[in-house]
Amino acid sequence: GKYATTKEIAPAEEVPLTLDVESQGNWYDIAVRIKGDSSFVIQLAGRLETGVACTTDPLLA
Repeated sequence: GKYATTKEIAPAEEVPLTLDVESQGNWYDIAVRIKGDSSFVIQLAGRLETGVACTTDPLLA
């Protein structure tokens, strides 16, 4: 994606992920994949609610 990043994580390791979503209207789209296993993917997408009115998802245009 536009802001793709890759991190190698050991089994049972926890790694915090910080996203700058403000420039995207607080929308996010995250995919977690396992190197070497193309059948595995976890995808999370949504909007960080702040109580302030905003635009709809920019990718739905």
